[in-house]
Amino acid sequence: MGSYKAHFDDITEKVAKRLNLLKRLASTNWGTNKKTLRQLYTGYVRAVFDYSAPLQATASRTNQLRLDRLQNQGLRFVCGALRTTPSSACEIDADVEPLRLRRERYTALTLERLKRMEDDNPCKKMVDHWEPKERIKKTSFLKTATHFAEQNRFPEERKTTGPIPLQAPDQDLKKPKTQTWLLNGTDKTAPPLILKSMALETISSYPENAIHAYTDGSAVRAIRNGGYGSVIDAPDLEEPILLSGPCGAYCTNYDAELVAIQKTLDTIFQHLEDGKLEAKDIVLFSDSQSVIQAVENWQDGEAKGIENIIQTSDKILRLYGKEITIQWIPGHSDIRMNDRADKLAKTGSHMQQENIPTSYETAKQIAKQNSKEIWLNDWTTDVKGRSLYQFQNKPNPRDAICNLERRDQCNIFRLRTGHIMLNGHRNRIDPLVPPMCRHCGYPFETVEHHLLYCEELIDLRQSLLPPNPTLENCLFSDTKQLKKTSRYHIVASRVGEG
Repeated sequence: MGSYKAHFDDITEKVAKRLNLLKRLASTNWGTNKKTLRQLYTGYVRAVFDYSAPLQATASRTNQLRLDRLQNQGLRFVCGALRTTPSSACEIDADVEPLRLRRERYTALTLERLKRMEDDNPCKKMVDHWEPKERIKKTSFLKTATHFAEQNRFPEERKTTGPIPLQAPDQDLKKPKTQTWLLNGTDKTAPPLILKSMALETISSYPENAIHAYTDGSAVRAIRNGGYGSVIDAPDLEEPILLSGPCGAYCTNYDAELVAIQKTLDTIFQHLEDGKLEAKDIVLFSDSQSVIQAVENWQDGEAKGIENIIQTSDKILRLYGKEITIQWIPGHSDIRMNDRADKLAKTGSHMQQENIPTSYETAKQIAKQNSKEIWLNDWTTDVKGRSLYQFQNKPNPRDAICNLERRDQCNIFRLRTGHIMLNGHRNRIDPLVPPMCRHCGYPFETVEHHLLYCEELIDLRQSLLPPNPTLENCLFSDTKQLKKTSRYHIVASRVGEG
């Protein structure tokens, strides 16, 4: 086995070129917003790392650190950080996990995918009959992958992923209609009261004589002890049909949502066959946009866990000629029937579970959840970035800092971390720079002194900062206040110049 030097040189060259583009868009005084920069980094730059992540996991620590440093550079562009800013703080602010965890996860999942192949597949035979060998220098890929897979504790009961689709080649399955937004294009970003109002209006827009069903799925910590729940209501039913049951010891929220829709369609179909329900249009209300999008984007031969839903929908559509629609509605918005389905799903998650074969998608969710726990635990115990940690102990995609213009966003992030060109920090970089406040002569010009206590900035503080300013309400508040805090810093830095 080689040293991978040529391969890592190639990765480094590709990433460096792409980072140059990111750098051009990430000026600290102008440039695109943080959200766009993050998307550009994860989709255009990090994709180069991901392509050979399992191979990188067996490389030397020196080569791995080369790639880690490139990610650190990219995240500083995204956050507008100084070079001295801890990489862990940039990762939390940008909501981008460390490359080490991605390498370990992809390595474990590569082995997991091989174990799910058909028995006559050569790769499956290789991993099933592999025996570890002690090496003096290099560690084999399978030994490394086995180590990471054991850490994730994947379930032993696995679904086989075969290359042959379930439906016949000449069979064109009819899919249900899907809606991933409410009336007038309202989505989950709307304020809670508007969201609830539009959800109720959307539900009322469907005919009252149709079969209405509310489905939900639930899993403990999003990966274990899944349960499904459903409420089926129709004009010719005296009481709604209530469904509740377990989905398996290893089950994600996504899988539980799939089971809820599948069980609902199966029950409706059986009642139609038995004559207990009159054939009418069917509307399924679900709060899982990801499941609805999966149904919407399904293609023949690319089932991805939803083939049974498509098959059952096709039977109902062909036999009874009625329309099936899966409509998204927001969860936890005080919609009575949806809340009822949610309670049924939670009841199902506490029922006796079976170790049913799990899908590869479930394995991916288990690995992702484990990676996130390790990441946040590392952030908790890290000795660096503590000024940010005390107010932000995990990534916050809805942080108001994301709504700021580039210059303000950079100022706020630097103030949050303490890595900003105030004399207190400058002295840490260059001992020849005196650390005292440039305005009042206080021994240390820190962020706290700069924002809260400098006597020469009292008037400016009263005009731009909250009445009783603290680091939290100045730096972790709403968008309007963050703009004022940035303005305070800009003006204060100019005071006394010239």
